[in-house]
Amino acid sequence: MELMPGLDPRFVERRQKSLLLRDGPDHLRMRRIASKSSFSPKKSGRFRPVMRATMERLADRVPANGVCDAIPVLTHEYPTRVIINVLGGSEDEIEAFSGLVETVLNAMTGVPGAIEEAVDAHGELDDFILQLIAEKRAHPGEDL
Repeated sequence: MELMPGLDPRFVERRQKSLLLRDGPDHLRMRRIASKSSFSPKKSGRFRPVMRATMERLADRVPANGVCDAIPVLTHEYPTRVIINVLGGSEDEIEAFSGLVETVLNAMTGVPGAIEEAVDAHGELDDFILQLIAEKRAHPGEDL
């Protein structure tokens, strides 16, 4: 963010709260919390079937001759679909969640005009996650 002077301070503040941008002891503290919960290798292994099934569904889109642009066909949707499944979201939430994430990523990669949209998208992502947490507390499952 230092390379992009003049960023909206709300965007900067929000991004600095991200685990990806934290350094030192604070980053380590957050990683320890995550690794002791559902992100340990043993516990996260239960999501391998979902990850495999997701990639197999995406791979079905590859033309019979095997030639395709892997980014849009395979890898663009994969992380979002896996994250939604791991969090226990539904299939019909993938598109909205994906759009919000893409908006934030656009801002992080310098797409012109994306910062203001990303500030709003962060709020919508927070709302989505908080609603999902409330639903999962009321109806726990095997998801994260």
